[in-house]
Amino acid sequence: MTNEPVTLEVSELAKNLIMIRDVRQKLEKEVDELKGEEEQIKTALRDHMDRLELRNFKMEDGSTIFLESRFFLKFEDPSKVIEWLDAQKLDDVAPRTINRARLNDTYKERVAEDKALPPPELVEATSIVTVKVRNSK
Repeated sequence: MTNEPVTLEVSELAKNLIMIRDVRQKLEKEVDELKGEEEQIKTALRDHMDRLELRNFKMEDGSTIFLESRFFLKFEDPSKVIEWLDAQKLDDVAPRTINRARLNDTYKERVAEDKALPPPELVEATSIVTVKVRNSK
């Protein structure tokens, strides 16, 4: 590192960098606050929709508000889950390893179709209902 005077150009670039960093940090904080508000509104909306037994509705602008169930699966012993999948002729979900995204999709389909699910000692499933928005085209 040298103690030579910094040129004006370098100094101006550094000032601009600091200014942009400060603006970005302020905006990121505002975005975080908005995300918190968004989650509060989604929770309130989900609760109201649940109470009204409403799964979806369209807005005036054509957007669709809907409830979506997502499953988060945990399992202790993947080999036992693979055995169960094989017995259900679902070996494409776990070709000797478990594809979590495919297992999630398959689990969701089987819930919707009221088909056999892996026993809870193999797969622990938690369903979380969230609000989604589909914008009109």
